[in-house]
Amino acid sequence: MRQRVVEAHNAQLQRTIQMLHATSKDEQGCREIERALQRSEARLRAIFNNATVAIILIDASGKFLQINRSVIKMLGYERNEIERLNFFDLVYHEDVCQVRSLIQQLQQDASNNHRLEFRWLRKDRSILWADISSNIIYDVDGQLQAIVNVVADITERKHTEIALRASEQRFRTIIEKNADGVIIIDTHGMIQFVNPSAEQFWGEPAKNLIGRAFGLPPATEGTVELDIIDTDQTTRTANVRMVEIPWEETTAYLASLHDFTNFKEIQDALRQSEARFKAIFDTLSVGIVVLDMQGHFIEWNLKWLALTGYTTEEMLQFNYLDLVHPDDVFRSYQFFQVLGLVDILPTVHIHPMTQRQRVEPLIENRFLNKQHNFWWGEVSVTMVRDGRHGQQIIIGVVRDIVFLNDV
Repeated sequence: MRQRVVEAHNAQLQRTIQMLHATSKDEQGCREIERALQRSEARLRAIFNNATVAIILIDASGKFLQINRSVIKMLGYERNEIERLNFFDLVYHEDVCQVRSLIQQLQQDASNNHRLEFRWLRKDRSILWADISSNIIYDVDGQLQAIVNVVADITERKHTEIALRASEQRFRTIIEKNADGVIIIDTHGMIQFVNPSAEQFWGEPAKNLIGRAFGLPPATEGTVELDIIDTDQTTRTANVRMVEIPWEETTAYLASLHDFTNFKEIQDALRQSEARFKAIFDTLSVGIVVLDMQGHFIEWNLKWLALTGYTTEEMLQFNYLDLVHPDDVFRSYQFFQVLGLVDILPTVHIHPMTQRQRVEPLIENRFLNKQHNFWWGEVSVTMVRDGRHGQQIIIGVVRDIVFLNDV
């Protein structure tokens, strides 16, 4: 009996020793867990305080619970100044409703990450654009403990976006209001964009033209003419120039179309008029010469060449007075002087008395032909402004009066 009591006592003592050993191990494990938690908290605190983005913990009313250094740096406040404010006090007044709505949505659906771009007010009242990402932390009882907001400064990006949108709007306004047609074609020559002025060339809306072949190959160099037939079967002529541009992440070509129709019609009419004038000019029975203000020949008709016997190339070498008989040069000068054409001969060669003599509107004088024979001509001149070059020119009409003088 006594032996059984001793054995029972030893067994109980053994269990007690084992329990003490287990308790010791549990206490050691707790200390290790506590140290691990402390290390984790230290790491999280370092990340929280040194993060380049702002991290803000607020309650449901917007009261600040905790902020990191980046918040202070972004907004320019001291920590104690911010902690006296409400989160919504720092939101630009036009964005307060959006931010409040974000917080409300977050409380109703905490399973998703909620983001928003809004404007913050710095201490100096300048605006900082921010991108906020929000989540909720609950306690062990499932109650809202804090709303965690991670805020990135996107001011520079936002200003770039605003400038880009403004630039695109200006570009669109210029394109849409441009009197010239503007078309964008792809590398296959298919139309991708048409402005309102370009629509008028075809007489169709842009939606009908997009995807249609333009009519000129891409990368056409220089200025070319393109005839476009509209829905009324009327042909319009456009002057087209192309430049290569980037378009929707690929290469395209911008073609500007200037309506050349009316100008071309005017050009055709002018060419026809000049052809008629030239025909009349060359078939007249009188010699006609066109001179500059120094008396050099610019143009002449066939009759003048027949009277003088010179060729076109030879005529370019002469001044008008070179073909006048030497005895009639002074009288010719007087004639031009009365008309105000004093540049035709230097005045040093003329006697002053000639300036006071009366001169008739027509003059008869002798000309020398290529064979150095003289012939009589009746000359009338007028001064006009050359429409092509804007310079004054002299037009002379010379009638052969050899027969009359002989009579």
